[in-house]
Amino acid sequence: GPVACTPPGEGSIDPSPYVDGAGTPWLVWSTEGNVSRSRVILGGRLDPTGTYVLPGTEATILTGSTNWESKIIEAPHFIQAYGKLWLFY
Repeated sequence: GPVACTPPGEGSIDPSPYVDGAGTPWLVWSTEGNVSRSRVILGGRLDPTGTYVLPGTEATILTGSTNWESKIIEAPHFIQAYGKLWLFY
């Protein structure tokens, strides 16, 4: 089954794993907004095997809000640089 598919019916797309400096695996992904018509980027901590998002760790990171892009927000990717964690999307 899917590693993450939430909220139900929203259409989870563009999964991108990230391992932080402590070796903790995370996943960021976006939704198509099939039900809510609201596109978001979500993130959550993965279990040590990287096969599922741990319950209670999932959170919305960003919500699409710019009209010039029809509120589309997708393809998230984390990168560590200059002592900071950057989110590209």
